[in-house]
Amino acid sequence: MICSEDPEVSCPVAWRSKRQGATASSTGEAEIVAVSEALKQAGLPCQSTLQEWFKDVHLIVFGDAVVSERCVLSGWSKAMKYLRKHQRVSLSQLKEMFDRSDITYQHIESSRNPSDMMTKALDRQLHEQHCSTIGIHLYPI
Repeated sequence: MICSEDPEVSCPVAWRSKRQGATASSTGEAEIVAVSEALKQAGLPCQSTLQEWFKDVHLIVFGDAVVSERCVLSGWSKAMKYLRKHQRVSLSQLKEMFDRSDITYQHIESSRNPSDMMTKALDRQLHEQHCSTIGIHLYPI
């Protein structure tokens, strides 16, 4: 998640890996829960704070699971109707957030998603590329 569409003034707001409180039955479900937590715990509070100093603060949430993207942007899914009870996540509430003009959900290809370092095995070149993206510099031993 970053603030602003302008690369000159954009900054990362949230990037983390966290053990979830309930077992997700799919990647899409896990990403929906992650999007919900990121917005509630980091994105919206940060946006509110930054709006005190800057006129336009735009949040961009990146995700690579097409299923979660469709569910979040539509606000409904027959297959994921259990989310509210099982994960305490409301798809309709997420849709309302993304209907705002200052919050965008943007698809990112898995190969360009640095958070994949925390969720799957990567070849060395891609791992080093993602490390560089988030400011981790690897030194040879």
